[in-house]
Amino acid sequence: MCRIMLMKKPGLMRDSYPMTSIDASRYNTFFNYSKLPHLLIVEANPDIYMEDVMQFCQKHGIKVGIWITNSLDEKQLRDSFKLRAAGYFYDEMEASEMVFAVKKLLNGSKYIHSDLASFLLNEYIKLTLPKEERPDGILSKREWEVLELLVKGNTKNSIAMKLSISFKTLNNHLTSIYRKLDVTGRTEAVLVALQN
Repeated sequence: MCRIMLMKKPGLMRDSYPMTSIDASRYNTFFNYSKLPHLLIVEANPDIYMEDVMQFCQKHGIKVGIWITNSLDEKQLRDSFKLRAAGYFYDEMEASEMVFAVKKLLNGSKYIHSDLASFLLNEYIKLTLPKEERPDGILSKREWEVLELLVKGNTKNSIAMKLSISFKTLNNHLTSIYRKLDVTGRTEAVLVALQN
C-alpha cells in the first residue's frame, strides 16, 4: 500500500482522507520519520522551507505535490512552479479530483489542476513573446518616449502634456530625433520607427 503524507496548516483539508498529516509549522519532523511516504503533498507555505523539502524528497525518491492556496500572490505562485514538483493541487479541489491527482502522481505521471494551468500558460506566453528592443545609443530615453507617442498618432500638444514638458522642449527633442534619424520631418520619423 502506498503511503501518502500531507504537510499543511491545520484546516487546509478535511481529515477524512487516508493520509498522515504534519502541521506546516512543525515540518522539520518530516525529516525524522522512519516510514517515509511515497507521495508528499506539501502546502505552499512560508513556514516551510520548500527547497530543503524538495532536496530531501528527491534524495529519497519521494514524489511531491504542491498544494496551492488562494492566498499566494503571483511571485509566490511562480516560485512554487520553479520547484518542479510532480504535481500541483489547488485549494478548491473536489474529493474526486484529489483522488484522480494522487493516482496520477503515484503512477508516475504529472498533474496540474486546471485553474493553475491558465496561470502557467500566461507565464509561458510572456516568456516567449518577442521583446521590444530599442537600438542602443541612437536616441535618449526621452527621445524614445517622444517618438513612441508620435508613432501612436499623438499631436505635439498632446505629447507635451503627456510628458509634462514645454512645447519648446518638445520641439528641441523633435529636431534632435529628425537629425539622428536623418529625416526631414514627423512622417519620415514615424516611417523609420515603424520599419525598425
